[in-house]
Amino acid sequence: MDVLVEVMGGIDQALQVVRGALDAGKPVVTANKNLLAEHGDELFALAARRNLPIGFEASVASSIPIVRVIHESTAGDQLHAVHGIMNGTANYILTEMESRTPKP
Repeated sequence: MDVLVEVMGGIDQALQVVRGALDAGKPVVTANKNLLAEHGDELFALAARRNLPIGFEASVASSIPIVRVIHESTAGDQLHAVHGIMNGTANYILTEMESRTPKP
């Protein structure tokens, strides 16, 4: 196995599999928002210690490749914050709410 692509969902079993892959020196790709919300700090720290990437862009910003672009294009700069709706579902709901709100 060259890379682990976690598509199981859930937290407990996915955590064991992802942690096991990182411990074995394998890069990981996941779109598991719950796993990253609960254990992201731990998994990113483990990956950093092993000098391994964790691909997770499918879990943010409706899967647009914004995380890598921001990371790579701000090399040498200090980015203090990113503001916006980084969730496609929320963006859709807010757009629908705005389009249905009567204009004065």
